[in-house]
Amino acid sequence: MFPHYSQCRLTPHPLHELSLHCYTVMQSYSPLSNQESTMTIKPFSAFQKLNGLYMKFLPALILPLIFGIFHFGWQVLAIVMISLAGAFIPAILFSHFRKLKLDQSWWITGLLCAFALPTQIPLWAVFLASAFGQAIGKEVFGGFGTNPFNPALTGRVFITLCLPALFAGPWLIPVKPAGGALSWTADTVSGATPLALFRSTGTYPEFMNNLLGFTGGSICETPAILFFLIMIYMLWRKIGQLTYSFSFLSTLLVFGYIGSRLFPSRILSGHLQIVTGGVMACAALYCTDPISSPRTTQGRILSGMLLAFLVIIIRGWSTFPEGIMFSILLVNSFCALLESSSGKKNDASGVQ
Repeated sequence: MFPHYSQCRLTPHPLHELSLHCYTVMQSYSPLSNQESTMTIKPFSAFQKLNGLYMKFLPALILPLIFGIFHFGWQVLAIVMISLAGAFIPAILFSHFRKLKLDQSWWITGLLCAFALPTQIPLWAVFLASAFGQAIGKEVFGGFGTNPFNPALTGRVFITLCLPALFAGPWLIPVKPAGGALSWTADTVSGATPLALFRSTGTYPEFMNNLLGFTGGSICETPAILFFLIMIYMLWRKIGQLTYSFSFLSTLLVFGYIGSRLFPSRILSGHLQIVTGGVMACAALYCTDPISSPRTTQGRILSGMLLAFLVIIIRGWSTFPEGIMFSILLVNSFCALLESSSGKKNDASGVQ
């Protein structure tokens, strides 16, 4: 009965005990012996590998928090704590209902969701975004290792679309280095983000201001140079796969230079595309997500190219001046198709 089950090869998902159960059930239906079956599942080893990967990733997330406090004040710490609480509550509830051990990925969701939000957003909206990202972006798909979309950006897009007025007002722009290290809120002025200013007035962003972070934007959008350092750290510690990130940045650089020649009033040049908005944060923190990103080298390269194309299109012609979060979620939906275009898959941790 059901002889075709024995011929399929499943790719494991970490902390997915259901996969082990399904393996046992399907083996009982298979007419072939265990030695003849081609199905191999190692959920627990993958789970341990990914948890170790997340612990190595922790210092890379501490740096944006420190610089966020320096730029915007200690209110950033309050935003992060509320976001962590918003991710923890759905995680502990779902783990209790499933009778599974609570994994360590919830704090990744909480931190990344907080970094994607502006400092002027109310704390209740921070909690709502993080809780939605954890519950709807991850848990309803089966929990850790099974989510097709980046949960942190799922929460950010949800709060952006449901409460757009929170993001329509002026953004806070730091006026001096480390201005918030000794105060709850740093010395700031209100103004538009560089991308919104370019869209409305045609004013080109200043390269050094964006590189060093003296611009308006979300916590993780300042400064861009910090995420260059984070990517160097990730290369040194061999955390994940940066093929996706390098493909994205190089393609965006090329598309930016070509597009700025064809549509100078809509598209910034390549070097300005990279340092404005959340591009560098995306390359360092969100493209390297081992779960929602492609697991093949060719899939990562194609995803980076597609992501760069979508960012250019959304920044140039949509009603939103920044298109990075929408672009990543759209690319997430194409991951299975992009993976199928290549051969052998890597495991979920990004290790060959």
